[in-house]
Amino acid sequence: MKKLILIIGIALMGSMSLMAQDRGPRMTAEERVEKIMENFSKHVTLDETETASVKQVYTEMFAEMEEMRSSGERPDREEMMEKMKQMREEKETKLKEILGEEKFAQYEAAVDEIEPGRRGGGRKGGRR
Repeated sequence: MKKLILIIGIALMGSMSLMAQDRGPRMTAEERVEKIMENFSKHVTLDETETASVKQVYTEMFAEMEEMRSSGERPDREEMMEKMKQMREEKETKLKEILGEEKFAQYEAAVDEIEPGRRGGGRKGGRR
């Protein structure tokens, strides 16, 4: 009887740890852009032209990221991180041109809320 309870307990713990790691389906690039634009509008007031331009910047970035992931090629971690860093820098350069100094400062102040899945920098709580 004790062995049966032990086996059931181990099975339950194993299944709970597997469920905890299930993140569900990954959001599409379009869904991610929509979520970011929704968050963006809460923190930075954009006119129609700025909204369209910012949306285009994120759409291009996510399309490039998706292309990297689906290429079948597996670059090493450092190479991948360097490419991602370069893409973030390009995105921020483009955003600064679109938004101007004042609105870009608002974006920087709220970037963790605007881009919730973003890793690194000012994020609290470590890795996901």
